[in-house]
Amino acid sequence: MTERVTLASLAARKSSGEKIVAVVAWDYQMARIAERVGVDMVVVGDSVGVNLWGQAGPLEITVDQLLVVAQAVRRGVSRALVCCDVPFGPVQEGAAVAAAVRLVKEAGADLVKLDSASDYPEAVSAVDRAGIPVFAQFG
Repeated sequence: MTERVTLASLAARKSSGEKIVAVVAWDYQMARIAERVGVDMVVVGDSVGVNLWGQAGPLEITVDQLLVVAQAVRRGVSRALVCCDVPFGPVQEGAAVAAAVRLVKEAGADLVKLDSASDYPEAVSAVDRAGIPVFAQFG
C-alpha cells in the first residue's frame, strides 16, 4: 500500500478483517524505518520520557517535550498516520483540548491518544467535540 493511510481506510480494513500495524517511534530515524516497512500508524508515546530520557515515569512528560518528538516523527512519515499521546497532566488539569490542538497544529499529528480515558471521559468528549480524532484507551 503506497497511498496515504486515513482513518477511513483503517476503518474499512478493520471491517474486512485485515490486520493493522502500529509501532511506537520517538525520533525521525525510527519513523523513517517504520515508513519504509509500511506500517499503518506511528504512535508517539509518552513513554519516551522514561525510555529515552530517564524520567521517573510517563507522568513527567510535558506537551512541549512531546511536541518536539512528534515533529521529528512527522518529518519522517508521509504515508502512515501519526498518533500522539496527550500527556496526563493536561488531561488531569482540564486542558486536554488545548494540548490536542497543539499536537495536531504544531506537530502534524493525525489523531491523539488519551490513555486515561476511563478516568476522564469528559476530556475524550471535549477533544472529539473540538474536531480532533481521538483514540481513547479505557481500562
